[in-house]
Amino acid sequence: MQIDSLNVGTPTIYKVEVYITIESVVFKCGNYTKNLGLFVK
Repeated sequence: MQIDSLNVGTPTIYKVEVYITIESVVFKCGNYTKNLGLFVK
């Protein structure tokens, strides 16, 4: 896992912010697919 070695120099807060951003994007995409599935049915 080279990503971990690259992220050693980055602040933890930055990692948390990126993680939260990814989580929110995944959550929005999940809701969109659910709504799309309901719409298709």
